[in-house]
Amino acid sequence: MEHRTPTDAAACYQQGLAHARRREFDQALVRFTEAIDLDSGCAQAYHRRGNALVALGDPAQAIADYTEAIRLDPRFVAAYRDRGSARTACGEYAQAVADFTAALLLQPESADDFNDRGVAFSFLGDFDRAIADFGECIRLDPKAAAAYCNRGNASASRGDTKLAVDDYANAIRLLPRYAKAYYNRGLAYYGTGEFEKAVADYSTTLRLDPHAARAFLNRGRAFASLNDLERAVTDFNEAIRREPGCTDGYLNRGLIYQRQGAREQALADYAAVIRLDGNNVEAYVQRGVLYEESGDLEAAVADYSESLRLSPESVRARTHRGALYARLHRLDEALVDLDEAVRLDPQAPRTHDLRAAVLYHKGDRAGTLAAHEATLALEPDSPTALNAVAWILATSPEEGIRDPVRARELATRACELTAWQVPRLVDTLAAAVAAEGRFDEAVGLLQRALQLPADDNTDEYRARLALYQSGQPYRLS
Repeated sequence: MEHRTPTDAAACYQQGLAHARRREFDQALVRFTEAIDLDSGCAQAYHRRGNALVALGDPAQAIADYTEAIRLDPRFVAAYRDRGSARTACGEYAQAVADFTAALLLQPESADDFNDRGVAFSFLGDFDRAIADFGECIRLDPKAAAAYCNRGNASASRGDTKLAVDDYANAIRLLPRYAKAYYNRGLAYYGTGEFEKAVADYSTTLRLDPHAARAFLNRGRAFASLNDLERAVTDFNEAIRREPGCTDGYLNRGLIYQRQGAREQALADYAAVIRLDGNNVEAYVQRGVLYEESGDLEAAVADYSESLRLSPESVRARTHRGALYARLHRLDEALVDLDEAVRLDPQAPRTHDLRAAVLYHKGDRAGTLAAHEATLALEPDSPTALNAVAWILATSPEEGIRDPVRARELATRACELTAWQVPRLVDTLAAAVAAEGRFDEAVGLLQRALQLPADDNTDEYRARLALYQSGQPYRLS
């Protein structure tokens, strides 16, 4: 039998290194394994086999090799570093932070380890510590373009868009062909509503990296926000062509078709999204909206209901279904949905308004007033909200609800905000002063309202004018 010595292990190891340099990772894996079989105490062989496994797309298996390398050599900095990277790739972010921290204890001036630990902190949502690590990387290596870009990402995630844009600009200054920095800056500009700047950055991204399908997608979104629908559709088409499973491409193109009134094309795109991702809540909601717009109300209810089965806390789906139930006169079901929507997002004025309408039709004036008051608290200078509260306070038949003085104050404010040019608001003020017994003033106000450009309520104004002329206030029936 042939006797193999550790010298053979060294030879296998060197052959593995040669294969790795030529990017022949399958062969490198074989040679490093042979080296380990011949000398199981070689930490370097475990480390290099781990690297080969990562290159072959198996970071989870690589972690075991890095761990063995560290067991054999507890001060093996590169093994800690590479295990941290493998753990990041596997989503084990807290363990990755621990590995990069161990590497930094052994090599405190390693800019790369600060950067990589910052990435792991970012994945954990700990953006403050991520930003601190990226800053330390930049201090150690002022030309670290990736650290600037990563710090920009962390700042953007924290809502500091200006800092993010500044960091992306520094990354681009250091590396003018850094496509990722342009792309991320485009995302930041889009988030702040600077759509033309976003388009410019996405265009540069595509010049540098023509295969960046997501840049087509996001440039299309920016074009859509600029109302350049033709170019938006062109970009969504290209995003889908390059990435046939791009659900966002179909969804956004469907939204454009819907805006253009191309119902069948929009339906086809929403169906494509659902075929590719049956759990896509937004596709069901948006298709429901399209069905509702075209009068297919039961199909709309079905889509809103499916979206809520998938995501019971979808405020948008709750609100749409609640509004549609109200339209179908299914008031109890409408109120259940709208109550839940308010619970999930109490800061949405439209939901309070929809609840108010449902409660009004159910005859619950106290509930109607409370819902309108909730809207007014969110939008204290909204003429519509001011008017809604004032109308109930002026015209409710229940004395416990009626408050003519406050109604007059709110209605006056609504009229002032609209320069006394909206007949409906002047009509509410007339009802308020009539409720105080000031009928001559109410008559004058309604005559003023009738002189404004007519709306759909002119006959009602005339009927109330007759009431005030006879010395009677208007009361809701």
